[in-house]
Amino acid sequence: MMKPATRRQPSLERRAAEQLRALAKPHRFRVRLDVEGFPVIPARYGQIEWFDGADLAVYTARPRLFARIWAISGVRRHQTGDTEMRALFPPEALARVAAVIRAKRWGGSGRGHPENFVSAAGQMTTSRTQTRQRGSA
Repeated sequence: MMKPATRRQPSLERRAAEQLRALAKPHRFRVRLDVEGFPVIPARYGQIEWFDGADLAVYTARPRLFARIWAISGVRRHQTGDTEMRALFPPEALARVAAVIRAKRWGGSGRGHPENFVSAAGQMTTSRTQTRQRGSA
């Protein structure tokens, strides 16, 4: 007698992580898991969080940014305190919200990439010390 094949449903945290990673991938935003296992996009001035599958949430503790975030179309106030705020927004506004709170990105051509160490026209010196040949003036 064969057992019926039952597939386990992925946990809420796993589905949330998959959804947020899919939204963040075209923009190259970093996605990490918080202490409860839910995904967040870290930023310099706050973070973007998965909310309910249809919306995302933005959190910041920078009162000067509140008005700039609320001015983005689609952003709705959710919780507001004296020094911190959380608002909900549709995934279509992700890039605009991320720009305000300066979300962290993967990749780019920053320091440490091999293409930055290739000698090309205009790059005449290196950080290595040059060894002098004996006998030459």
